[in-house]
Parts: sequence; structure tokens; C-alpha cells
Amino acid sequence: MAFPSLSSFDDADLRALGYRSLRISVFDHWLTEAEAAACPVINHAEALRQGALPAYEAGEARFLAFYDGMALTGVVGPEGPLCPATAARVIRDSLREAALMDIRFPELALRVIGGWDRTDLLLLEPLADAAALTTRILRHGLYILP
Repeated sequence: MAFPSLSSFDDADLRALGYRSLRISVFDHWLTEAEAAACPVINHAEALRQGALPAYEAGEARFLAFYDGMALTGVVGPEGPLCPATAARVIRDSLREAALMDIRFPELALRVIGGWDRTDLLLLEPLADAAALTTRILRHGLYILP
């Protein structure tokens, strides 16, 4: 599947493109505006500012463990295949909201869009194994948001 432009993250639009979507997070629920404003680990910059970097990095490690090993046959970005070092940098930069990722794991039939506030959007292509992916998400201590 190519990289169609995503003008909206509306689930109906994503379904029309052939995707099933999952939003995964280090948080167990969608944070309210007040919760997000008060959260010292809402993003990397805030964790640095509030001296909460170890707590932030613990959540980041769960995401990194989730993504580790998913590149069975490589990772593809909008411009084409990524070498392992570049893919790792893209993922880490996205987790720290420096530059949000848009990558595919071809063998898993999965596209990942990095998100703000420690939540990523997983776009499962028709051949993706949703059950295996869900198991992997939960095994790494991440949450699937409704």
C-alpha cells in the first residue's frame, strides 16, 4: 500500500483508504485538557522542564520495545526504504515529537503515524494481523485507546 496523503485522522476517512486504525498510548485513557496540562510527562520537552525525564523515558522505552523487531524485512518511509539506523532515529525523534513519523512495516501490513502527547496511530492494512498486533501492544505495556 502506498502513502496516500492523510488530510484527516477521521476513522471514516481512514476506512475509505482501506485502513483499520488503532491509537496506542502510554496513557490508559484519552487525557482531558486539564490532565494534559498538568502532566509532567506529556512530552519530552515538558519532562525535561519539570525534572521528570526518568518517568518520560520509562514510557518511551515501552514504545521502543514495541517497535523493536517489527522491521522484519525493513522499514519504508514516504521517500522509500530506510536503513535501520535511520528508521531508529525516525522512531525516536517521533516519540520525542521532534519530527513525527510516517512509516510502514511492509511485512506486517502496517503503517504508523507518530502522534502528539505520547499517542501513535497504527493503520492496519487489509492483510495485517490485528490479534497479533494487539497482543504485542499489551505485552509492551501500552494501551489501545477507544
